[in-house]
Order: sequence, then C-alpha cells, then structure tokens
Amino acid sequence: MKITYSKNIAWQEFFGTVHIFNEISHEAFILNDLAKEFWLLISKSNDFDEICYMLSKNFSTISFEQVKSDFNEFMVDLIHNDLLHTVEDEL
Repeated sequence: MKITYSKNIAWQEFFGTVHIFNEISHEAFILNDLAKEFWLLISKSNDFDEICYMLSKNFSTISFEQVKSDFNEFMVDLIHNDLLHTVEDEL
C-alpha cells in the first residue's frame, strides 16, 4: 500500500518531535519516538510495507508482521485525522 502526507497539513520536526497542524480541522498533533520515525520515513518511501520493514530492523525481538500490524492501526488513525492518505485516495 502506498501512503502520502495529506495536502491539508503543515508539519515540522522540532526538538525530537514532529508537530503537525491540520489546516482544515485546526487540530494540532505531536508525534515522538516510533510514531515520529514512522512519519519521517514517509518522506523517504511511500510504501507502507517498506517503512514497516525499515522500522522492524530496529527490533530483534519483534517480528515484521507485528510491527506491520501495530503501525497499520496507527496509520488508520492518521488517515482518520486527515493527516495521511493512501495514494489511491488521491486519484
């Protein structure tokens, strides 16, 4: 699955966190730790599986499938808050 940042947001990395502002809903979000890493990896690859693979390399005790499952839930929440879209949504 391909994912991309929403066109209706502004974001910036700031002191170890990512601050995101939804320009439509006027809601602000702060991501840290693994959520921040997930967000930043989207700028390097828009392929969800590839991002999860890159994250899973950091954990020898957690399987790729577990990382993918956990981040799928997180991604759904980001999509629900109109911070991310699947590429198919953009067509």
